[in-house]
Amino acid sequence: MARLPVFLCFLLLALMGSSSAAPSCPTVKTQLAPCHSYVEGNLKADPSEACCSGLKDILELVKTREDGVSLCNCIKTTVIDDRDIPSRIAELPKKCGLPYKIPPIDKNFDCNKISLN
Repeated sequence: MARLPVFLCFLLLALMGSSSAAPSCPTVKTQLAPCHSYVEGNLKADPSEACCSGLKDILELVKTREDGVSLCNCIKTTVIDDRDIPSRIAELPKKCGLPYKIPPIDKNFDCNKISLN
C-alpha cells in the first residue's frame, strides 16, 4: 500500500512532463478538423470558433523547433488533402487572432525548413 503514493507521484510527473511535447498526429487531426472547410476554401467567412480554439491549443504546445517540425509533418500527413489551399493554412493564425505564424504547408512542403523565429 505504501507504494501507491510513490507510483501516483511518478505518474503525475510523467503526465506533467508529457504536456510540453508536441501534440500527437491523431490529436492534431482531431483539433484541426473544424478548420477543414475554411482551409479548403469553402467558406468566405472567417474560420469557426472551434477551429480557432483547436488551433490555439495545438500551437501552444509547440515549444521547440523539433515540435514545429513534428506538427508540420502531422499536418502534411493527416490533415491536408489535395483540395486544401496552402495559403489558407498560413492565414489561420491571423484570422483567429493568434500570435503565431504557419507557413503555407502543402504535401510537398519541407517541414525541416520550419523555424520558430
